[in-house]
Amino acid sequence: MKLIKAIKSIIAYHKTFKTAKIVKFTDDEVYDAYSFACSYRAQESVCKYYCSFYPNATFADAMELIRYSKALRDTITDVIKDRLLKVQMNEFDFTQDASDIRFFPEYDLDDRVTIAKLYEKDFGIKLIQLLSLRVEQAHYLYLKKEKGYHKEWKDYIDEMLRVDGFCDPAHDAMKFWIANLSFPSEVWSDKKVIGLMNEAKQRIETYGRQG
Repeated sequence: MKLIKAIKSIIAYHKTFKTAKIVKFTDDEVYDAYSFACSYRAQESVCKYYCSFYPNATFADAMELIRYSKALRDTITDVIKDRLLKVQMNEFDFTQDASDIRFFPEYDLDDRVTIAKLYEKDFGIKLIQLLSLRVEQAHYLYLKKEKGYHKEWKDYIDEMLRVDGFCDPAHDAMKFWIANLSFPSEVWSDKKVIGLMNEAKQRIETYGRQG
């Protein structure tokens, strides 16, 4: 019965969203900033996880290990990609005003936030574009359920493209989601990141930072 229900759900999904056209809420530079915020929160989570095992280690110590280990950077990238592409539609809140959202409230506005580079700019932008598609789909279903919106998906996309302000709630929901993005420690345990970080530390101690 569960399999039949799952199949029916998939069929209904594809009937509703017959096209996968993505509406861009803003320009590539802003999407790049959103990608940076996701990357930072993932690296912050890894650093906190590492420091929970090694209380004498600092955030900077852990960040250095990320910069030094390609295997670790690739692992974090996979986790970010998996989190963004598998986000559930009920995770988005379309009642939030995200006009004053700050992605790094723990920093002063003139502080420079630095992290390891995980992936190329274009890759990050594409990830945010795919996230925005998920947001749009969730927003469409929200409007149908909560606001009595009766138009087809293609008409919704048309309104997103041409009606001023129509996409703002979806854009705000995406910003709010990114600003509150977190990663459970279990995901780093499953990926064995402590072992990767200790390997990086060992290489630094053996070969130096240029080794």
